[in-house]
Amino acid sequence: MEAFGVPALRLSVLQGLGAMLALGAVYVIYRLFKVRLTFRALKAQGIPMMPHSFLLGHLPIVFRLVKSVAPDIHLACLPQLIMENWQSLFPYLNACPGAIYLDIWPLGQPVLFTLDPTLAAQCLSDQSLTHSKMSHRYIRPLTDNLDLFSVYGATWRTWRSRLSPGFSSRAITALVPALIEEVSIFRDILRSKTTKGGDWGEAFLLEPLTTKLTFDVIGRAGLDIRLRDQTNGPSPLYSALLDQMNHCLIQYNILTLPTVLSPIRQWKMWRNSRTMREYLLPSIQARLGDPGTFKPKYRTIVDLAVEAARKETTTDALEDIKSGPLQPSKEFLDSLIAQLKIFIFAGHDTTATSIAWALHNAAKHPATAEKLRAEHTAVFGPDLSTVIPQLTANPHLLNALPYTLAFVKETLRFAPPGGLSREGSASFQLAVPGCSVPYPTEGFMIYDGIIGGMRWGAVFPRPNEFLPERFLVGPEDPLHPPKNAWRPFGVGPRFCIGQELAITEIKMALVLVVRELDVDCAWDKWDAQRNYKGSKHTVDGHRCYLTGQGTTHPTGGMPVHVRFRDLQA
Repeated sequence: MEAFGVPALRLSVLQGLGAMLALGAVYVIYRLFKVRLTFRALKAQGIPMMPHSFLLGHLPIVFRLVKSVAPDIHLACLPQLIMENWQSLFPYLNACPGAIYLDIWPLGQPVLFTLDPTLAAQCLSDQSLTHSKMSHRYIRPLTDNLDLFSVYGATWRTWRSRLSPGFSSRAITALVPALIEEVSIFRDILRSKTTKGGDWGEAFLLEPLTTKLTFDVIGRAGLDIRLRDQTNGPSPLYSALLDQMNHCLIQYNILTLPTVLSPIRQWKMWRNSRTMREYLLPSIQARLGDPGTFKPKYRTIVDLAVEAARKETTTDALEDIKSGPLQPSKEFLDSLIAQLKIFIFAGHDTTATSIAWALHNAAKHPATAEKLRAEHTAVFGPDLSTVIPQLTANPHLLNALPYTLAFVKETLRFAPPGGLSREGSASFQLAVPGCSVPYPTEGFMIYDGIIGGMRWGAVFPRPNEFLPERFLVGPEDPLHPPKNAWRPFGVGPRFCIGQELAITEIKMALVLVVRELDVDCAWDKWDAQRNYKGSKHTVDGHRCYLTGQGTTHPTGGMPVHVRFRDLQA
């Protein structure tokens, strides 16, 4: 009987585990040979290749480059590090390649990243290429891949056409009074961080404040609701979404497997999804009723989606849908909630960091900041108290700030939110100028190395200088960026739909803050307040650099202090 008892069961389990481990080992060896031989074959075809180890691929190069700067630097900076060290990595070439293969298996999928804007445009504009598997896996905990970023074909076209009017110039202009209310709260919070006498106040983290600002803005743009995260937060939506982002993983490999399979992670993701749905659904349902009884001040993202759904579902037999309550399918509601969540994510995660970097650059480049202030004085006059009334009465004044727009563009050139990626295909090959061999993409993640590409001297002369003027000169000027060179929001048909809202929000923050307040990094003060004695890494001599997982963020949340400017100086 013992043969059929617990010892036998344990033996069977151990044998099963042993078989699984053996199969896993066989797969790892198979993949190792397959990936490494692929890179050797590419080199044999004449494609430029960095020094490549059959055992470790390009991981030694990656670790060495990252170690040379800061261990927590964002991996999206890797193309920049390779570009800056191209002479030692490609000593047989006369210039840095515009597209580079990178073997980081087994820590990640083999990568083909682009620096050249023409090559990036080839990939981002090709409709046959889907977003990378890594991107889909990363965003899945948030939207179940029902969002505009994740869908394709007819579904993508339907939702894009439904939502695009909400991000048009006309829609953004109508939204300006609401934006003013939220950005004014942000400015008032900064004012509260000052001290009397014009001295610097205590150090605090800027990014959490800009994050709450952008949350409140998306609440207005998406649903015309006051989340009030800046003043009364955190709201349940804010807490749930930020916690959900902690469970979004860039890499799914043997190192992250315990996290991926964790039942605690699964439960937290389910809880966060339920919280966000319960928070968003009532405002959606209010707009599904009779349109004659619901009169929004302006058309939000949800309003536009519901209006489009009415038109799409109205037939001769269902004319009453135009005026009566709309009964959408669960699929429609799930997709609409997914769109709201992706917009909240993009709005808070990218615009928030961009506002922080814009204020950082105003402090870091005082001569440029003075040009910024001079433009604001020329457009709005010297009396700061009249700015909000003027903008409220005439939102188009924001379009009369060419230097401010150029300042925003240069900020995004230095600190973009991160590059976009596509999944390679057997039917798509990169045509690289000057190379007779097409670059195959099947089995590779094609990554737009935007951080490196927008610091590439071959494309942006004087790449390490903060020069908004490069966006004000004509094509005859060497500083003028070539087509598709500036692409923090992507290029092609799937460029970021919220680009104009993001830029408008950043411009408004600059208009309401930079003439009245100095906002500068305060790392030493922040360290002293925390009694911090740990490592103090720098990149290009600064402790603020791009870090984080997923999209990029400033180091440590960007500690700053604030003071009132001497307006008489």
